[in-house]
Amino acid sequence: MNDLEAWLNQLSDLQLPRWDQLPTLDLYMDQVLEYVNTFVQTSLSEDSKVVTAAMINNYVKQKLLPAPHKKKYSRSHLAYIIVISVLKEVLALQDIEKGIRMQKSRYGTEQAFNHFVDQLELTVKVLSQAIVDPTTVQLNILSFEDNLTVEMALVSYVSQKITLYLLHHTDASEEEHD
Repeated sequence: MNDLEAWLNQLSDLQLPRWDQLPTLDLYMDQVLEYVNTFVQTSLSEDSKVVTAAMINNYVKQKLLPAPHKKKYSRSHLAYIIVISVLKEVLALQDIEKGIRMQKSRYGTEQAFNHFVDQLELTVKVLSQAIVDPTTVQLNILSFEDNLTVEMALVSYVSQKITLYLLHHTDASEEEHD
């Protein structure tokens, strides 16, 4: 197994919490950062911190995220922060805000978040498998229904992560063919 396959296998093991797995007790900022960064900075990011206090404060100021209640963040806040942390790499913040509003109005926060997580994990698995063994993959990640917006954003996100891995872990001499 080469390095790319090993990384893709590790990437395929990605598991984010579902709504009912998010903490039910409200958290302070430092707890939020530790919790979210633990999940989001796994294989998907080489950054040491995907989310910082300054970022969260900025999201609140820009009304992407509701303000905390008495400096505490709820389960809903955690869901927003996870979604924003993933999508900010491929979408502008105003587009993320619009997408969150759209999904939330259609499905409610809990169902929209669970669909997002399910779709991200499926997209990672399918695209990883397509690279490792293209003959066995059926690209069935797109439903072409109401969630196409989320699905396409996640395909972009996972594709970007794979591209960055290739750029940073492939020897330039391997790429040159004269």
